[in-house]
Amino acid sequence: MLRRRQPPRYLQIADLYEQGLSEFKIARRERIGVTLVRRYLRDAGLLERSLDAEMRAARNEQIVDLRKKGESFRSIGKKFGIGPDAVRSVIIKADLNAFSECAYGLTGLSVRAKNGILNALPQDVYRAVKDGTRVVGIDDVRGCMPIGATNIGKKTLEEIELWLASKEEEVTPPS
Repeated sequence: MLRRRQPPRYLQIADLYEQGLSEFKIARRERIGVTLVRRYLRDAGLLERSLDAEMRAARNEQIVDLRKKGESFRSIGKKFGIGPDAVRSVIIKADLNAFSECAYGLTGLSVRAKNGILNALPQDVYRAVKDGTRVVGIDDVRGCMPIGATNIGKKTLEEIELWLASKEEEVTPPS
């Protein structure tokens, strides 16, 4: 019995992609991995290899702007042809946490030190900081950070002490 010759696999994948199926749906339908689908689509000339640095930076700025406007990871991903996890990674790499650190008044600290301070704050102060109605002050930190008060390590406490000392120097004018 003669077997009918099939077109190359990448042409079949390209045809499905041109019909409007996503890379993930093609992978599921053909029972192959998404990476292989992307390789076939690149072979067919339908996918770019990757974005250059300038294009990626511009795309990432647009992604961050859309997220700040309140769009979901999924809707942003559909606009750029990437998955929601990739959008989330772009947002994290854009360091949107820097905004929250500035809002809290805890710039220049490691995440561990920042979380140690926030966890040690009294509940009313913590709620006000989270709501954005109050910024963490030096007195707040001094009042809640006796050694051993929180479950953080010695190095983190040293980092907080150094941070407090630098903040106090900024506040007190030179004599």
